[in-house]
Amino acid sequence: MPDLLVPVITPFEHGAVSIVKLRKHSDFLLKKGVDFIFLNGSTGLGPSLNLNERLSILHAFEDIPEKIIVQVGALNLDESLALAREAAKMKVHAIATLPPYYYPRLPEEWLIRYFRTIADVYPTLLYNFPLTTGYDITAEMVGKVLASGANIIGIKDTVPDINHMLQLKWSTPPDFRVYCGPDPLVMSALRSGLDGVVGGSGNYVPQILRTLVDHFNDDTGTRAQKLIQAITSVARKYGQWSANYALVEILHSHSAGEPRSPIYPLDDATKSNMAVEVGKVLPDGDSV
Repeated sequence: MPDLLVPVITPFEHGAVSIVKLRKHSDFLLKKGVDFIFLNGSTGLGPSLNLNERLSILHAFEDIPEKIIVQVGALNLDESLALAREAAKMKVHAIATLPPYYYPRLPEEWLIRYFRTIADVYPTLLYNFPLTTGYDITAEMVGKVLASGANIIGIKDTVPDINHMLQLKWSTPPDFRVYCGPDPLVMSALRSGLDGVVGGSGNYVPQILRTLVDHFNDDTGTRAQKLIQAITSVARKYGQWSANYALVEILHSHSAGEPRSPIYPLDDATKSNMAVEVGKVLPDGDSV
């Protein structure tokens, strides 16, 4: 069965992380059938978090470490390693890492060294998101990272290209997990043999995304994919980073806080307009 991972949004209140709201929202997602909570990813505004904030987020899940994957990549490698070591002590499911996104055109051998240094601490998922990092982690590069002896167990591939994902799947060992990042490609990715999805839409339509993962090969899954594409189109129209927060409240009546600047929350009028559009797309709420 494919895995369902949700890159959880990080709730903020007046610019500070709300651990209470983060845990409440994460518990809600787990009850809706999410397999793993992915902390400090791009959907969670991870690059805006300092080390103390990321540690406090990690420690909020000490009672369920087996359900947690924590993104540790940052520009300061020592801080990444400190977070990775803390995650290792907790025995989380895995850690993950972005490339050092601020620095373009680093030599390939430096990137491989960076990934291996982090993976030496704990089993690691690579996180490929070229639109935000400027780096494309190709199948060829993954092969070199694995050949270096790095304890890399999989990759989240956030590219609008099924072939890119398939090249990763076909060129890696059978137990290497390749996860689809873009929500609109989930059905195609799973039908092609990928191992699961890391879906941001799971924050606000977790049941629909769960249905898609469970039924990717039948008509129920097709309906679920169509609904996800429709709702993510609405989110993009209103600014997806901010819409993620508003959609949780619109569809589930609990607050997931606000984003942190320079991502700004939607005003009340905009949220009302979005709620009308969401009602047209999902008249029955979070269900297929």
